[in-house]
Amino acid sequence: FVEKMVPADGQIASANLMEIDDIVMWQVSAIPTVGTNRKASGIVTNHFSFNVLGGYNGGVEGVEIGGLFNILTRNMKGFQVAGLTNQTMGTTEGLQVAGIFNRNEKKVTGIQVGGIANYLHDSIMGIQIGGISNIVNGSMDGMQISGIHNHTVGRINGLQAAGILNWCKDTLNGIQVAGIANNVTGAVNGLQVAGIQNSTSRTVNGVQISAIHNRTRAKLNGLQISLVNYAKVNNGLQLGLVNVADSANGVAIGLFNYVKNGYHPIEVFGNEVLYANVAFKSGVNAFYTTWTAGFRPSEPEVFGFGFGIGSRINTWKWLSISIDLTGA
Repeated sequence: FVEKMVPADGQIASANLMEIDDIVMWQVSAIPTVGTNRKASGIVTNHFSFNVLGGYNGGVEGVEIGGLFNILTRNMKGFQVAGLTNQTMGTTEGLQVAGIFNRNEKKVTGIQVGGIANYLHDSIMGIQIGGISNIVNGSMDGMQISGIHNHTVGRINGLQAAGILNWCKDTLNGIQVAGIANNVTGAVNGLQVAGIQNSTSRTVNGVQISAIHNRTRAKLNGLQISLVNYAKVNNGLQLGLVNVADSANGVAIGLFNYVKNGYHPIEVFGNEVLYANVAFKSGVNAFYTTWTAGFRPSEPEVFGFGFGIGSRINTWKWLSISIDLTGA
């Protein structure tokens, strides 16, 4: 590149502002436009920029340090640190560190560290670390780590980790870990781990693990582990106290399994201990759970309740065999 020094008087005709792309070795300013680049600050790129309180510069290809804030009208390539905030209108390549927040309008390639938040209007390829929140209006390839909340509008290829909530409004190809909840509007191709709930509006090709509730409004092609699991179509395995699906080609294992289009007969039977019994079986042919209740009209009357598991084998159109294991 060719290094050019800004004219000493700092006066540049307004008609030529958009044509100048000056690069200077260094600049020092107290506040915007009060510094060595004078009125040309907003169009000049610096290798080293030091802003005592705050600076308003064209770009950085090197290092910029601001006591309170740094504002760039163009690109940042290198290292930028500010006591309060960094704001870049162009692309960012490198490392940004701010005591409160970083705000970027175009793509970021590198690392952002904000004491409170990072906000990006475009996409990121790298790492965001925010004390409270990270927000990306484009896609994210890399990692988002925050104390409370991560929000990405585009797809994610990588990791989201938050103390409370992760939100992806497109497809997740990777991992979400949250203290309370993970929500994906698109498909999940990977792993969701949450303290309370995992939710997705489309297919899960992977694993959902939570303490309370897992939900997918489309297909489950993988594993759900929680107290309550729901999948519109279960093509995998659900492990929980309550497992619910509209239809299933997979298996659910829990105290209560219900498949809307599955196997759920009610049976009446008797045995030598309890003369009158009723049983409710729920699940799919391959695996279902059974709840039973019965009594014996004697003196005194005897009541019994039981739980079991079973499997049903269809042999012919008019004949099937059920194998049940029940304890009362």
